[in-house]
Formats: sequence, structure tokens, C-alpha cells
Amino acid sequence: MGLPAVPRLAFLAVALVVAMLVLFMLPGLLGIGGPAASPTLLPSPSRSVAPSGSLGPSVAPGPTAQAYVVQPGDTMSKIAAKFGIPLADLIAANKDQVPNPNKIAVGDSVIIPAPLPSAFLDPGAPSPAPR
Repeated sequence: MGLPAVPRLAFLAVALVVAMLVLFMLPGLLGIGGPAASPTLLPSPSRSVAPSGSLGPSVAPGPTAQAYVVQPGDTMSKIAAKFGIPLADLIAANKDQVPNPNKIAVGDSVIIPAPLPSAFLDPGAPSPAPR
């Protein structure tokens, strides 16, 4: 006669848990992996570096255009409003891809033109007076 079914299942469950713990801890016991396995970089002696010639001001990156994928319910005017650009600028930027701005389809890619540099405000400049 064998063991009843419930103790046999309990024995198998305990054996499985023990096997998982051994497999989980085996790399640590063997010294494989872990923080000690990664190479450590030691600081190298540094020589003093003489400052290079004067660096001129760097050129600020200009704004770049981005692509927008037309979603259901979009129109060119809604897209222009969403990105805060004039409709005429949006149509002009897409005249090659979208010859008829009244016929855009879901999934079409529309170029969103970058705002002109004059549209950017200098953080140190005073804000324009309200109208």
C-alpha cells in the first residue's frame, strides 16, 4: 500500500519548493553573478588638463517639424487648433502630401510645421501687454 493521496501531494509540493530554493540560491553559493561578478573600475590617475581656448556661444537648436497621424474625426482645422498653428501654415506645410486639405483620411501622416522663432518668448523679456 502507498501513501494516501493528500500526504503524497503535500510531499511533492514541499519537494518542489525545496528544489526551487536550491536552484534560486545555487548561483550565490557557487559565486556566479551578483555584484562581485561585475568588473569594478578603479579611478585612474589623472593629469591636469589645461583649459582649451575660449568657447564661443553655442547656437540654440531651431524648432523642428513633427509628424501627426490623422485620427477619426480630425480635420485640418482641428489639427491646426490642436497644435496652435495657423491653418494656412498647416496646409502650406502639407501641400505635397495632402493636395486637397478637405480630403484627409484616418492614418494619413500630416506634417506639423514648427513655430517661427519669433513665436518663442525670451524668458528674460517682459511679457506682452494684454489686448
